[in-house]
Amino acid sequence: MSDPTPAEAEMTAETVTVDHGGHSFTLPASLDDVDGDVLDAIDDQKLSHALQGLLGPEQWAAFKATKPKVRDYGELFEAFADKIGLELGE
Repeated sequence: MSDPTPAEAEMTAETVTVDHGGHSFTLPASLDDVDGDVLDAIDDQKLSHALQGLLGPEQWAAFKATKPKVRDYGELFEAFADKIGLELGE
């Protein structure tokens, strides 16, 4: 059996890495095991609350230390959604 490709390995991983603004963030590879408050925040389109729950305290502090603009929240969440195949409603 051959080794999985990097994309296949990432699809079976418990986390994914998302690069944004020169930083790498590790997020869950699936929403199945995240806190329900994260899902509520996504449903309510509260990106900052969703990202805070997905990133955890340490990474959230690192993200906030970059002095993110509003677009940065959206770009980071979109990159995460793309990485895990999450389709966002318009």
